[in-house]
Formats: sequence, structure tokens, C-alpha cells
Amino acid sequence: MAHEPAPLNEHQQRHLYFGLAEVDRLLTEVEGVLASAQSRTLFPRYLDDLNPGQRRMLEGGIARLRAELAQLLASRGMRPQRPQIEASGAIRTALVFAEIAAEELGPGNMRGYGELSPEQAQEVEGVVAELRNRVAALLAELAPEPAEQLEARVAALPPSHAKALLARLERVTRERGLAEFRAGLSLLAARMAAPALEIAVFGRVSCGKSTLLNYLLGVGVLPTGVTPITAVPTRVGYGPEPRLTAEIGGKLQSFPVGELAALASEQRNPDNRLGITRLEVSYPSPRLRPGVVFVDTPGLGSIRSWGAMETLAYLPKAD
Repeated sequence: MAHEPAPLNEHQQRHLYFGLAEVDRLLTEVEGVLASAQSRTLFPRYLDDLNPGQRRMLEGGIARLRAELAQLLASRGMRPQRPQIEASGAIRTALVFAEIAAEELGPGNMRGYGELSPEQAQEVEGVVAELRNRVAALLAELAPEPAEQLEARVAALPPSHAKALLARLERVTRERGLAEFRAGLSLLAARMAAPALEIAVFGRVSCGKSTLLNYLLGVGVLPTGVTPITAVPTRVGYGPEPRLTAEIGGKLQSFPVGELAALASEQRNPDNRLGITRLEVSYPSPRLRPGVVFVDTPGLGSIRSWGAMETLAYLPKAD
């Protein structure tokens, strides 16, 4: 027969709840130190002096301790409060402050430290502009779709069993305030509105991904080479005439298809310095006419990490 814990009064219960919450907060702080010690920040705070065995021991110990906390909460009929702050909102706030910090690096804020030559001022302005473009691209990626807009997009879809299920999910998400599911539902609505079979090619650096896709397309649209080429995932779909569209800083811009190498290649756009969040090529290839979309992705295993992160982030979007 299970032992029932003696009941606590309201104040004792509250004291226990916030005490457990503080223990969990400190465990989260330890996890933050572990993550920070291995991060690629240019201004590290912690020296990573832990060996792999110590790291595994700490991670496993924290998991077991959390399990005991959860069991203690459950035995007293308590449950943790549901999170109230959206991660996207907190990240957006940090990025806005990063944008302000970049702006304050401008030449006008250096007047008290000595005069800058015109060449120096131009160089600093270029650095500031590049930083702001990068931050703007990250902010554009986080731009939330209003709940009303998502509801209207789902309602506009042609009738189907899938639409009915999506509409039900959207309604539950909206009524229960489950904002964390909006991005996924938005992606589903977009895919249902413009159905296509999206085939993405993944592989190590310079293993021939772009060359393979060019062969399938019957034309050399994608840049190729023996060194790492692709810096940004590039979607290639059917269109009556060649066309290149890039999303830079949240704005769509059109370019001649011949400019693709300047935007997508690692040589001419290293680490995606232009801050491109989407590249789409339209081409009148018979292989694409049935609604097929090919995606060329940055290679994995490169010493440059930006492209690999872009590739892994794209993986869930492909069919």
C-alpha cells in the first residue's frame, strides 16, 4: 500500500512549490553554463575545463534530479505553471537590442575618441550596415503571422479532409493560446496552398549535389565547383521563363538567373554575409512541370558552420 504524504496547509504548500522552483532554476543555470562553455561566442565567459565524462555525469544527474522534483510535485497534487513568455518574443527583443548596438558602432558615435578619415568612416559604416542586414534577416525569419491571418489562410484552402483537420488544429491553437504551434501550422497551410513534391539533396561538401541537380534539370542553372559552393539552400521550381528571387532583410528582390552564383556561392557570399533568407529559381524544365521542386543545400562537414546549420534547419521542410 502506497504511503500518502501528510497534507500541508496553503502556506506550507506555497513554500514547498517555490522552493522546488528555485532548485529547478538553479539546475537550469547549470545547464546554461554547460551550454555557454561550449558555445562559439567570440566573448566567452566560461572556460570549458570539463571532460566528457564529467559533462555526461552532470547532464544525467540533472535529469534524475528533475525526475525526483516532478515526482514530489505530483505527490502533493501540484503542477508547474505553464510558460507565459514566447521564446520568439524574447529572441526578437534581444535581436532588436543587437540592432541598436550595431547602430551605435557608427562613425558619429566615435567623435569623442578622435577624428576618422573619410576612408575609415566609410569602412565603419560598411561594417555597421552588414551587421544590421544580418540582424534584420534574423528578425525577418522570426516575423510572426497574426492569428487572424493564419485563420484566413486556412479558410481559403480548397475543401478536403486535411483542411478540416488543419482548421480544427488552428482553432484549438487560437482558443488555447498555444502560440508555439502557429509556425508549424503556417508551414502546413503554405504547403497545402501550393502543393509540390519538394526533393532536397543533402550530402558532404563538394560531393556533386549541384552537378546532379543540373543533370536532372538538363541545364547548368546551379553553380558548381571543386571547393564548397552552395552557401544558401536554393529552391528550383517550374516557371515559364528563367527567374531568380531572393529574400534579403525581409524584402523580396528579383535578379537575373545569371546572378545566382553571386548570391548562393560560398566564394562570393561567404557565410551568407548578404543575409539571404530564401533563394528561389524558376526555370522551364520539363522535369519540374508536374510540381516538382528541387532544393540544392550547402554541404555538410565544411569548416564553415553557417551552411551546415542552414542545411539542417531546412531538413524538416523537405518531402
